[in-house]
Amino acid sequence: MLMENLGEEDPLYEQAQEIRQAGIRAVDVAQHLIAFSRGQTMEFKLVDLNRLIDDDIKMLYRLIGEDIELVTTLTDEITRTYGPIRLS
Repeated sequence: MLMENLGEEDPLYEQAQEIRQAGIRAVDVAQHLIAFSRGQTMEFKLVDLNRLIDDDIKMLYRLIGEDIELVTTLTDEITRTYGPIRLS
């Protein structure tokens, strides 16, 4: 709803997208924690580790202070691996 009100040209639109994605990931993690606690099997899929790290870094930049420098070095090599879908 917020994204619809902002429009793609609004400077806050990208932040609204990140908030939406964080909410989707939170729901996914909660569902997998419930499944794990019930002893259900985990589902695996191909995940792009660089993309996952990059998404989390964007969120961290908003949380850390300006006096903290966050340095990352992601590989240009293929970073896809099979992992539990709770990673994505």
